[in-house]
Order: sequence, then C-alpha cells, then structure tokens
Amino acid sequence: MNKVLLEKNVLIDKINGLSDKEIGEKHNINLKKIEQIITKEKGINVSNINTPKKIRKSSPPDFQL
Repeated sequence: MNKVLLEKNVLIDKINGLSDKEIGEKHNINLKKIEQIITKEKGINVSNINTPKKIRKSSPPDFQL
C-alpha cells in the first residue's frame, strides 16, 4: 500500500472513531506509526481528533495588568 494512501486511510479511520488497536490490526501497523501519522497531520497526538474546541473567553474574568 502506498504511504500517502495509508496515512489518509489511518486518519479517516481515526476520525470515524476506530480505536488505535483496530486501526493497527486493519492496516498492519503499530501504535508508534499511528501516533507519527496523527502528529504529522494534526501537529499533536490526540486520541479524539474530530472534537471541535470552542474559545469561550479571550481572557480570564479576573485578569488585571
């Protein structure tokens, strides 16, 4: 399997909610390789890459200079 295609498929599976173990068994790769692919694409290794984060406040409520 092509390296780019493998990385794309791993990311798709991760977004769809497959566990690292299931992804490893499906694509015959180890956890370290899965982490490298996710870190390369997202900049950080996280277990759930499809959860959006909202900024609630731009500064703490009691912040003073």
